Order: sequence, then structure tokens, then C-alpha cells
Amino acid sequence: MTINQIEPIEPVAVPTEPTRRRTVRPWHIVVLLVGALALAGAVVFTMTASSDRDDATASRHRAEHQLRFERGVLHRARADLAEERAIAGHVAEPMAPVLTSAQGLIDLAGRALTEARTMQSVGATDDAPDDDYNAAVDRANEIATQYNAMADALRQQLDALVEGDSSQVA
Repeated sequence: MTINQIEPIEPVAVPTEPTRRRTVRPWHIVVLLVGALALAGAVVFTMTASSDRDDATASRHRAEHQLRFERGVLHRARADLAEERAIAGHVAEPMAPVLTSAQGLIDLAGRALTEARTMQSVGATDDAPDDDYNAAVDRANEIATQYNAMADALRQQLDALVEGDSSQVA
């Protein structure tokens, strides 16, 4: 026999015992059903979680888009506000002396009202001396003169402001 030749081997029959057939018991079926139910539950849970995750991702993308839009609106509003404040500052600056004069005029009008009430109260009293009434009239006339002078000054300031000459406003 040479190395390249292989001799055929005859099969030998080995005696075997007959195999015992295994039977399926009820607890095997229960375990199989529990496992199938657990697998089905895991699949449903995974699908639900995946759907929830996709919904959350879509909501986050919408919120991010809305946030970018709102930031753009806010940026434009801030720029507009800064521009309006700059314009208002230039307009309000010459108005300050006019407003101060107007406040003085309002205060003087309050004093005139008080004097007018005093004159009415003194004039309505029968036993009041004429000197008290005349003094109240003199005070009211003095306040009216001051009021007219302040009103003329305020009118000149407003005219100067309208004409654009802010040097005469102060």
C-alpha cells in the first residue's frame, strides 16, 4: 500500500439501544407561552418607546425652530428699540426745559385756584372786612400776572422748539 492509496473500510454495525421518545409536558408549554408573551411585550414596549422618542425628537426640533425664530424677532425688536430710544433722546432733550416751565405754570395755576377759593369764601361771608377781600383780590391779580408772564415765556419756548432753534428753549 502506498501513501496515495486508501483502503476502503467496511462499515461496522454498532448495536444501539432504542431511543426513548421524550414527551412534551404541560409545564413546557406554559414556559414557552410565558416566554412568547415576554417577547411580545418587549417588542410592543420597544415600538412604543421608539415612537415616543420620535415624537419627542420632532417636538424638540419644532421648539428649536420656534426658539430661533423668536430670537430673531427679539434681536430685531432690540435693534428697533435702540433706534427709537436714540430718536426719542434727541427729541426729548430740547423738551426738558419746556416741561419744567409747564410744571411751574401748573403749580402757579394751583395757587391761583387756592386764591380764587379764598376770595369766594371771604366774599360769601357777610361780616368779613373789605380789606380781607381786597387783599385776596390783590394776591389773585399778582398770581394772574405771574401766570401770564410764565405762559408767554412757555409760548416763546414752544415757538422756538417748533422752529428748531433749541438755543432759545433754555
